[in-house]
Amino acid sequence: MVFETLILNVIPLYGLILLGFIIGKTTDLDVKPIATLMLYALLPVVMFGATGTMNFTADYFFPPFIIGTISIVASTTGYLIARKIWGANDKRHNLLGMLGVSSNATYFGVPIAIALMGKEWLSVYMIMVLPLFILDCTLGYYFAVRGESTIKQSLVRVARLPILYGAILGLLFNLTGYDLPPLALEYWERFTGTMIILGMMIIGSGLAQMDRVRFDTSFFVGVVLLRYILWPVLGLLWVFADIHYFHVLPDTIHGLVILIVACPLAANTVAYAVKLDLHPALTSCMVLVTTFMALAFIPFMMWAKTILF
Repeated sequence: MVFETLILNVIPLYGLILLGFIIGKTTDLDVKPIATLMLYALLPVVMFGATGTMNFTADYFFPPFIIGTISIVASTTGYLIARKIWGANDKRHNLLGMLGVSSNATYFGVPIAIALMGKEWLSVYMIMVLPLFILDCTLGYYFAVRGESTIKQSLVRVARLPILYGAILGLLFNLTGYDLPPLALEYWERFTGTMIILGMMIIGSGLAQMDRVRFDTSFFVGVVLLRYILWPVLGLLWVFADIHYFHVLPDTIHGLVILIVACPLAANTVAYAVKLDLHPALTSCMVLVTTFMALAFIPFMMWAKTILF
């Protein structure tokens, strides 16, 4: 069931990646303006709509705290270890830190969460992944720009990102208790669809430049250790602690935690990498590779949960 759901949802995404690859190979496409539009126009609107339409429930404050903790611990650990191994002047440690903050828990995760847990859990799931949205545009962006900026300069650059203010405005609107008007919802869905399409095509166009970039085996090992060892281990530890000590969350939430930590690298990190000129081709390659690996890894993690717990 999980594998079939994955296949049905990723085939269109792979088609968009292929289209972007073909365009990148056959034209002199410059993806930086597209990435700029995504970061400064599309993503803020998408974030506003996502946070503005969420149904926040006080009973489920703990799950997003779990996901946020995993993200901070995993990405910071990866960033510091990579900096120690590769050196402060090697920007690959900045890239690894950025990639370690978030996961593709939306495009990939939402259809699987609905298929496994039912639509009644979708609002809870979206609240759980909310910290990833916020950390992606704050901590992740900070790691990315830290290689060429001081701490103060990095924080200033983070503060200038419109997506952060989109999230804040969406949360404030949510607190008013009003619903977005139908026209606003319609355009939010259009912006979301456009972001997905452009994001996937940017991955493909980035891969079109791979003939100029040698596949980085050591970086791939770092991504595997971070994405498929550290993230899942932290998720399993949280589930274990709740089952045996805290006794706060239902089993359905445990399944959602495992799903989120098993998702591939976030697609929108490619837009950041392109905008910042932070190994964009390598980033595209890693996102694509982990997307393929997710076809086997997500079912494996669901199976592991049933065996271990």
